[in-house]
Amino acid sequence: AAEASKVGVPYDFLIDNIDFRLRSARLTNDLWVYIPFVVVFVLFVLMEREVLGGQSFFLVNSLQSQLVENEFPNVQVLKTFEDIASDGDWYKWFEGVVIPFLFDSSIPDTSKSEH
Repeated sequence: AAEASKVGVPYDFLIDNIDFRLRSARLTNDLWVYIPFVVVFVLFVLMEREVLGGQSFFLVNSLQSQLVENEFPNVQVLKTFEDIASDGDWYKWFEGVVIPFLFDSSIPDTSKSEH
C-alpha cells in the first residue's frame, strides 16, 4: 500500500487533461451560439423569406435578367446561361456576359471633369 502512494498522477497528464476540458467547454459554449444561427439562416434561405420587405425580389430579378437570361454575344446560335453545355460555353458566357456586367465601361469617367 505504501508503494501505491508514491506513484501519483503524472503532472503533464493532469495539465493536458485540464487544458482539454477547458477547450471542450469553450467549444461547447461556441456551439450553443452557432447552432441557433445556422438554424435561423437555413430557415430564411429555404423559406425564401422577403427579409427586405419585398425589395429583394427586384434585386434578384434584375440580376437574373442580366446574368442568366442575357444572351452570349458574337455567337451563331443564341445561347443563355441555361444553355451552357461545356467548359467553352461557360468561358464564353463569363467573358461575354459577366465581365461586361460587373465592369461596365460604357459609363464615362466624370471624376476629372471641370465644374
